Amino acid sequence: DDAAEAAALGAGAYGRVEQTHTLSLAGTFPLFDHYQVLTNWLISSGKPYTEITGSTYDSSRSVYVPIKNTTNSSRLPGYNNLTITIEQDKPFWPLDTLHGSSYIGVSNLLNAKNIYGYSWNDDFSQKTELKMLPLMIIFGTKLQIN
Repeated sequence: DDAAEAAALGAGAYGRVEQTHTLSLAGTFPLFDHYQVLTNWLISSGKPYTEITGSTYDSSRSVYVPIKNTTNSSRLPGYNNLTITIEQDKPFWPLDTLHGSSYIGVSNLLNAKNIYGYSWNDDFSQKTELKMLPLMIIFGTKLQIN
């Protein structure tokens, strides 16, 4: 479990997937006949990661070896995603004779810069953010199989 993992890692370290705070707000609102608006807003604290503070060169293997801070002692920035979709209670053509629904909407409506992790260059001197998807139009069809 995360508590045992944190104890084994030492003081100031977090479990590898620990998020101290998460807030999720979801709602469904009727729009008009056969249509509804679906909302989902997820906000959470950042996940832990291990910061790389430098490197040493291993000439026997011709590689740079990272110098790491305490395992999981740093946190990624928080996560924020607001998704709003409009859903119709039947699939798009040509699947409109089947049971299901169709939707179109926007994911990450606030265009938050959500960081998934970091990537370092070969000598670990530069860190690059690995970002999640920006504001994006989403659409699709859900089919029910009875």
